[in-house]
Amino acid sequence: MLFSSLLFSQEWQHYTQANSGLPDDQVNAIFVSLDGLIWLGTQEGLGVYNTHAWRQFTESDGLSDNAIHDISYQSGDSAYSLWIASDSGLTRLEVHSFEDIRIAETKTSANSGLLSDRVFCAAADTAEFHWFGTDRGVSLLADTAWIDITLDFLKDSLINDIAADTNGLMHIATENGGLSRLKYNEVDGITSASTMIRPWSALPPRVYTVYIDSNNDQWFGTDEGVFKHIGLEHTSNWSLLSTTEGLVDNTVTSIETDGRGGLWFGTPRGVSFYSKETFENFTVSEGLISNTINDIAIDMPGNAWIATDGGVSVYKRPTSVDNHRPLTHALSLTNYPNPFNAGTSIRFELQEPERIHLAIYNLAGERLITLADRYQQAGSQRIYWSGTDSEGFPLPSGVYFAVLTGKGLKLSQKLMLLK
Repeated sequence: MLFSSLLFSQEWQHYTQANSGLPDDQVNAIFVSLDGLIWLGTQEGLGVYNTHAWRQFTESDGLSDNAIHDISYQSGDSAYSLWIASDSGLTRLEVHSFEDIRIAETKTSANSGLLSDRVFCAAADTAEFHWFGTDRGVSLLADTAWIDITLDFLKDSLINDIAADTNGLMHIATENGGLSRLKYNEVDGITSASTMIRPWSALPPRVYTVYIDSNNDQWFGTDEGVFKHIGLEHTSNWSLLSTTEGLVDNTVTSIETDGRGGLWFGTPRGVSFYSKETFENFTVSEGLISNTINDIAIDMPGNAWIATDGGVSVYKRPTSVDNHRPLTHALSLTNYPNPFNAGTSIRFELQEPERIHLAIYNLAGERLITLADRYQQAGSQRIYWSGTDSEGFPLPSGVYFAVLTGKGLKLSQKLMLLK
């Protein structure tokens, strides 16, 4: 393992209450939506930035609480929604544009099936069902139905993070119970439930965050470093990155990719960037506004937004050659084989890292399954589709469409399924 301090020429920008529209310097969550807006959840409300102007939302505007812990995305046709997780329940925003942001509804334990009003994390699965992690376990919103996940290893657990893989399997990080994995469909309810914790896996009891990469490999931030796991078998295919390998601190509370194969790790002692088995560490000495990192997000140009307890630090990608590259777009969208029977590989190529959404539709225009909704690294990409819908049921023979969307991008490919 190599350690380097010369991977980047550093270029930093900082945002605080004093020089921006941030509601508070304690920034807990950052999210970049497909339209390029930067959403920042703070201890005193929500901020949104479009690279030119700021807007704020607080309890006085209709938020359920000013103390925001997480932000989750829900796609739509003419608008999209954001679920805002807070200390007093949930708020759903309906976003038509930067100028037209509406508070659509609030959910609490009093007016919904939410287990607890203290909601720490939120995530959507491939069927766009929403999962909310609280201090008492997990609540699931499937269309309009609320479902409590009352399995023994989740009941009354404090949930730190939730992430979905491309198969719809949810990875649920807990404070003292390791990691739980399960899936929901409307026929069988909860399926594939299992837990990963020592001695049955390499994971310690406390898992702070989960990141699933484009290969469905799992990265877990813990109080002992970053554990990587490949596949579904609990006992094998584990590796560890810690301070021994160059990580700035073993307590890892956030993980994000830069879209080029590199990973950012947030800790209470700064940020580590990991690429090609090399670490680059950033602390206040190297330009961070604070060493206490709460969240990390990557914007459309590839800049890293780092949420801290003292504001936001933005690591801006070096200019020079990258500024002369073509604008982000997919060169093509194909699949092989086509026609297909058991499954097909959907392939596309990106010239720049971009947040993409790939879904399968039928001839009536109904979305059947979301295959990807994430930042994707540049270059040739391949995502496998097994010919099933979001609940895992095989689809009948017929014509379907793969639709790839991104910022200023929409491509479709006709797929022929033959049984």
